[in-house]
Amino acid sequence: MVEKCKLGCTSGAEAEDKMANSSRLIFERHVEMDVNDRVDRSLVLKRITMAVLTTIGVFACTELLATHIDSVKLNDTGDGRILAEEDNSFPSIRRLAIVRPFGVSSAASFSQSFSDWTDFPPCNVADHSGDENDVDIDIFLSFSRTYEEDPFAASSVKSIIDKFHAERSSTGSSWSKCFRNIYAIEANIPAGDDVYLPNQAKKNMMWVNGPNRQFSAAVRSVTGGDFGKYDAMFLMEGDCVPVKEYWMDSLRKEAERSFLEHGPFAILGSKYDGDSWDRFHDSLPLSLQHHVNGNAVYNVSHPLFLNLLDQLESESDTPYNAVPYDYRISQILIEGMLGVPPEVPPKIIKEYLAEKGRELPINTRKFHKWWEMYCGHDQNPIRESRVIANYAGTNLSPRHLVNETASIIHGANLYLPWDKSKHEITLVIPDWQEELSGDLISQIDSSTHPFSKIVVMVPDSISESLLHVDTSLHVSIERRSRPDYMDLCTAPIDTEWFMIINSYHIVAPYVELLFTDDKQRRPVIPFTPADDYHCANFRRCYEIHESSKQFSPENSMIIQDFDMLFRTEERDAFCSEWVQRYGEEGDRVHTTGVSTPKEKPLGPTATSYVSYLLMMGLADNLYLFSDSTIFGARDNFLREYSEEEEMAAAFGIPVLSGRLLRDDEVGDTASSEVMKSSRRIQYGYFAPSLMGNPGNDDIYARVPTPSPQIEPAPSSGAIPGYYGDDDIYASPQIEPASSSGAIPDYYFVSPTQSPHQKVNGVNNFPTQGDYDEADENIPPSKRDKYTPITPFDPISPVDTEILEDITSLGELQFSSCCWVFLISLLTSLMIV
Repeated sequence: MVEKCKLGCTSGAEAEDKMANSSRLIFERHVEMDVNDRVDRSLVLKRITMAVLTTIGVFACTELLATHIDSVKLNDTGDGRILAEEDNSFPSIRRLAIVRPFGVSSAASFSQSFSDWTDFPPCNVADHSGDENDVDIDIFLSFSRTYEEDPFAASSVKSIIDKFHAERSSTGSSWSKCFRNIYAIEANIPAGDDVYLPNQAKKNMMWVNGPNRQFSAAVRSVTGGDFGKYDAMFLMEGDCVPVKEYWMDSLRKEAERSFLEHGPFAILGSKYDGDSWDRFHDSLPLSLQHHVNGNAVYNVSHPLFLNLLDQLESESDTPYNAVPYDYRISQILIEGMLGVPPEVPPKIIKEYLAEKGRELPINTRKFHKWWEMYCGHDQNPIRESRVIANYAGTNLSPRHLVNETASIIHGANLYLPWDKSKHEITLVIPDWQEELSGDLISQIDSSTHPFSKIVVMVPDSISESLLHVDTSLHVSIERRSRPDYMDLCTAPIDTEWFMIINSYHIVAPYVELLFTDDKQRRPVIPFTPADDYHCANFRRCYEIHESSKQFSPENSMIIQDFDMLFRTEERDAFCSEWVQRYGEEGDRVHTTGVSTPKEKPLGPTATSYVSYLLMMGLADNLYLFSDSTIFGARDNFLREYSEEEEMAAAFGIPVLSGRLLRDDEVGDTASSEVMKSSRRIQYGYFAPSLMGNPGNDDIYARVPTPSPQIEPAPSSGAIPGYYGDDDIYASPQIEPASSSGAIPDYYFVSPTQSPHQKVNGVNNFPTQGDYDEADENIPPSKRDKYTPITPFDPISPVDTEILEDITSLGELQFSSCCWVFLISLLTSLMIV
């Protein structure tokens, strides 16, 4: 056993040494293995890092490639040639169609719409050499019906086409050489559907069906392929006239420049450039403020425009057809942006429900998708033209166009200004407190006006101090011998013409009197239709109109006293007839049934004066009457003292004292109570104007100014109709005395602001209730990204300098991508 132990065993010390050595060897092996594992892990991390950074570089370069591909697509001319970034000579529009629509009523004068083209040639023929870079431009004469059913229209068009070809083939200079060809197309609208009835805008769904259907038919004809492939179409109506030479060249270059600098556009046109909205522009809906008139350039290949066209056609049997096509386009875009459907005439909705038995279709979700796809992300498919100026339904004098830079003007009625060197005008001022008329007289020299004399009608209690007011005009004081409502007839006038304004107003900075450009030089007088909407539903207006019909039962106009330019000779004859009928102080006015003996007599008015002229057959020989609901009007006199102050004067509180009361809080409260209690007092108790009688429940005895919440007329011209029921849409309290009731060619929409739209002009995103939750879940984080103005650039007032060129943007992205890729590779190598 001992021997065995010697051979197979070791001592305890030796055993401990062996165990220690064995443990060390095992530990060293583990350490070596751990080091090897760490080395392997490091290599793996390096490889992963390199892969990640390389992926970032590849992704960046992929974005770079996509950017350049998009840039190339924008510069692709469509025939295999690519426009170099530094080469803007090759046009983006190769073929352009100019569509000139006309209907049965305008067929006789249609050829005259080309007369201005001789004075202002469309192009510089010398620059059109016929090389491959020239744009082919054709003219399309679009008739609303068929030429077969209207031989007169066919004959008119044939004469235009024959003259075009004869002049184009001649050796002389002619505007026809600016175009490749001319065609006659037809919309084939049935006679019963080819209607344009502005006076039925509130109740007839078909009132503007003719222009709506003709627009769609014209686009389909141009894009149908029968005449070849066109890139764009310019709709140019008969009242769209050139005012500068080479206007077509200017428009074409503007369209090409817009295409190249900002990408493809859908519509290039003009907003309203007139001044008829100045008093209430900020209260207009966004769809009106950014409405582009139908006289515009349309990109007939842009998917947004094609979607809009399909939508317009699909709505032909719905109440949306009661909206002119150009304004309906704006409504659709605003609905897609705000998520709020527009208001529609309630009477038309009611009729639609009764006839169709279904609700008005709501397409908010679809329009929002269009907005996201074509208008979001800084895209600008709707752009404003600087070549086309839209003055639809606006009366202008030459001074309005002095600074106009546009080459084409739509819808303007041009008249002559007053020639002060040939005629004199007296200004009559009915007054009851000398301080008031003194204020007016002292400021009149700072205005540009046609007046040469001033006659102030005053009560006996006023002193002669007005004669010493500093003014360059001759001032005379006339103390009343008859009641104040007879001032129109009793004012002594020794000039050919005169105007009248009470002392609660001042003269506007520029008094705009317009006259016809003919031998007669007739004054242009704005009027308001005496219909149910504008007059008959308002007691005082109704009384004035009914009283005027005692002279001419056919009178259908309401004329504001302050808008009328009276001819003294006819005024005298009218007043003589009026006094003969009703007495020197109107004692017999109540016998007409218009008023009662207890009421203050209704004195002579401008409306009765015009009715008298109609009775005598003189009205149209002396004046040109312009519908203010279509062509607007300007205030030649501005209210200096509020209506409340004027009313308070009926209680014996002088106007100037009332002004002092407003300087302290107590006075505000006191005067406010007086003003409230005076609501039933006749505004015009002191002056011959369209105002109410004391003691009547109908307090606003005046022609109501239509609500400023209006929408634009179809591009074919001015629209006098307005939407809305009196019980639903209340007209805003715009001061009446100085207002002419001027409203441009637009019709009424909702006066209320959508709850989704912020007052400061920044809208909230539509609520989810407006969309299908399955595919329209909009996170709240995106709601603040949408504003009602920016996506419409450059229609919105955004500085064009901030707009970057597409190709320049691509170069910036290219530089960033290259740096990212190089840094990724260097970092990977350093780590390895």
